[in-house]
Amino acid sequence: MAKYFSETGQNVRENFDFFGEFAVDPYVNTGDLAAAYGLKLEDGEAGMSLLEWFQSRGGSAQPVEGDRIVVDGFSLTVKETDQNGVVKSMGLKVPRRES
Repeated sequence: MAKYFSETGQNVRENFDFFGEFAVDPYVNTGDLAAAYGLKLEDGEAGMSLLEWFQSRGGSAQPVEGDRIVVDGFSLTVKETDQNGVVKSMGLKVPRRES
């Protein structure tokens, strides 16, 4: 699971509040995120990539850096795109759970 979700480096920590705690690959399976963090998915979403899920939940069909969706307290933000507009990285903010 660690290969899918990695902590951000120091330079990205400066943008921690905006992008979230983790840098995630936009092509990772959304079901893995749900299993790791308890995100509730709708039918058919577990097999989607994070980018497909982002787009289906109201994100832009052609996302740009800074686009964001918030679902059940989870925030997923487009962090990096290449010169052709292909999403290369997303930021994930996980809701704080009280103990």
